[in-house]
Amino acid sequence: MEKIKLCREILKKTESRKVQSAEIYMTISESTSIEIKDQKVDSFELAKDRGIGLRVMVNKACGFSFCNDFNNSSISNLIDKAISSSTNSTPDEFRGFPEAVKKYPQVNCFDENLSKISIEEKIEKTRLVERLGREFDRRIINVRKCSFDDTSYEVAILNSNGLEYTNKGTYCSSSITLIAQENNVMETGWEMDSSRWFKNLNFEMVGREAGKRAVEMLGATSVETKKVPVLFDPYVSMEFLSIFASSLSADNVQKGKSMLAGKKGENVAAEKITIIDDGLLPEGLASAPADGEGVPMQRTVLIEKGILKGFLY
Repeated sequence: MEKIKLCREILKKTESRKVQSAEIYMTISESTSIEIKDQKVDSFELAKDRGIGLRVMVNKACGFSFCNDFNNSSISNLIDKAISSSTNSTPDEFRGFPEAVKKYPQVNCFDENLSKISIEEKIEKTRLVERLGREFDRRIINVRKCSFDDTSYEVAILNSNGLEYTNKGTYCSSSITLIAQENNVMETGWEMDSSRWFKNLNFEMVGREAGKRAVEMLGATSVETKKVPVLFDPYVSMEFLSIFASSLSADNVQKGKSMLAGKKGENVAAEKITIIDDGLLPEGLASAPADGEGVPMQRTVLIEKGILKGFLY
């Protein structure tokens, strides 16, 4: 409640100036980062971070400023800089902030037990990953990096239209990169796992799968160009999707930068291809009640059975 109270005070001070509207974005986070090398702690970091972002509309032009100190002097400077920066923006009569939302969808993003997990347990789990990776095969000769990271955060968004949104979430991950060698040829293998909840991390899988990937690459050869069925690794599929995703951006469509412009309702992919942007996916790493402006998340079908249905806004 103290965070919301502070945001309301900043919004009130901003609105008392010659601005048409304003938006406050506050975030507070705590994070842990651990790296293990030869079963010893090679790097350890605990960090706390906080900040306030302010956007203002002045004569239909948008201004922005940011600070990470919450004292009165910093807040006053924050407001001054946001208003001043608006003079460098091009006025846009259609630009504005989202309207107030009566009810947000229920999305659980927070692991209440993460703060109860000791540093010692996080270190031991990371040691386990390294040990299992090294022991997977005698050809594993080195560990390039073995790490664990977690973050706990709170977000508050308020604007002049009466929108007030708060949320808290957690994120944790484990990863390792191994080096395998045979006949003077070296290859690397990498694996990671991530989740909103610590208990869902599969540390054993991370170590063993990285070892498997490194060893499988030894002796790999190129194949002749041919037309054959291909089974893609999930990470390869993700890379293909990341390249294609820019074409699904509504902004790129409107600017004529997308190859999918003007093709809504047409067949743009194989019938077996369906792509959904689901901001409400249970346990999803990017799932949340709202986006970065306080607009409720939703499930958006982009491509269904090869047919282009919509774009990302």
